[in-house]
Amino acid sequence: MREGRTAAALALLDTAGALTGRVGEREQQGIVAHFQAMAHLTLGDAAAARALLARALAARAPARRSVRLHNALYLL
Repeated sequence: MREGRTAAALALLDTAGALTGRVGEREQQGIVAHFQAMAHLTLGDAAAARALLARALAARAPARRSVRLHNALYLL
């Protein structure tokens, strides 16, 4: 995403989200959703970013001490 290839990054993140969902990695799904949200913010799509951040928070809710949980809360 830092190199300006946000659309390509989103495609890879969609694949990563599907794979982590298939194997039941809930926290990893939250991490992917967080990165997807950052990509949508880069593209200027705040509504999609908020929805993805909400998904990231829901996935990380059981891990209250997770640094990634606090990062997602900070972005909201």
